[in-house]
Amino acid sequence: MFGLISLAFTQCKKDNNNGGGTTDTRGVYAAGSEKNGSFYVAKVWKDGVPMTLSAGTSDAGAAAVFVTDKDVYVAGSEFNNSGIEGVRLWKNGVVTNLTDGTHSAYSSSVVASGNDVYVTGTENNGTRYIAKLWKNGVATNLTNGTYDGNATDIAINGSDIYVGGYEYNASNVAAGKIWKNGVEIFSTSGVNYGYVQAIAISGTDVYGAGSERNASNKYVAKIWKNGVATSLTDGTNNAHVYSIILSGTDVYAAGRETIGADDVLRVWKNGTVIAPNGELKAYSNSILLAGTDVYIGGSQFNGTNNVAKIWKNGVATSLTDGSKDAGISSVFVK
Repeated sequence: MFGLISLAFTQCKKDNNNGGGTTDTRGVYAAGSEKNGSFYVAKVWKDGVPMTLSAGTSDAGAAAVFVTDKDVYVAGSEFNNSGIEGVRLWKNGVVTNLTDGTHSAYSSSVVASGNDVYVTGTENNGTRYIAKLWKNGVATNLTNGTYDGNATDIAINGSDIYVGGYEYNASNVAAGKIWKNGVEIFSTSGVNYGYVQAIAISGTDVYGAGSERNASNKYVAKIWKNGVATSLTDGTNNAHVYSIILSGTDVYAAGRETIGADDVLRVWKNGTVIAPNGELKAYSNSILLAGTDVYIGGSQFNGTNNVAKIWKNGVATSLTDGSKDAGISSVFVK
């Protein structure tokens, strides 16, 4: 469940490269990775043009992208010379290490608010993975290390910081979690495996999205609103939600459903499947709205490799040529 490659695949044009900022951050961004033949390289695409973030001498991946009026933030991870995965934060292409490389760690999301930059993820303490929130590089533990945990997503509402994720229990069963300002406010039962992969806030309403296993050992795609679950699939097939976004009274979610041997890309609006519907050997890690446009980021298998793709209003654009394995973990439209 933990690790860079499983996260990326189960998940820009600049005036300089010195961290001084961009002249114009408007555009469609996609963060992910592409294999260079030997290693996965962390990348961010702006309007289809790639920028390489890692050196390509060890596996790395970009998990999330967030863009302000002048800065492009990308959170991800990279393996060091000792083979240990560490959390990375790139600001306008310049990297900062959020972990020291002594224990395995990776990130899942990034949000900038005012002068503060937040990153979520997990870090091993030598025995267990601890769900963490980094604010301006300083880590706060969301789990105590008794059992494995992971922080998968973040949402900010005024002065309140919401984080979604999951934590295993004494029975080694994962329970989906939501924390508000570091305090747990929601958990799935822990009887069946459950995961909160994404969160969203609207006023006083708190949405979590992910999946929970049923009595037939199938994962059901779910949204929890203020702790009340709505199932998006009937439990016949394994299905998962990886991203959620709100627009007025509309709730959009994106992920995948496995039908037979194939992953099928799924996008739901208010619980109903919408386009792109039925894209075979494909799935989405990210959904974003810009006006009336719906952007989906993910990948699709071409028979040999995964192809990094963005779907805009159901129409796909390939960001890679399919000659090497690649995928998109996050999209952002500025």
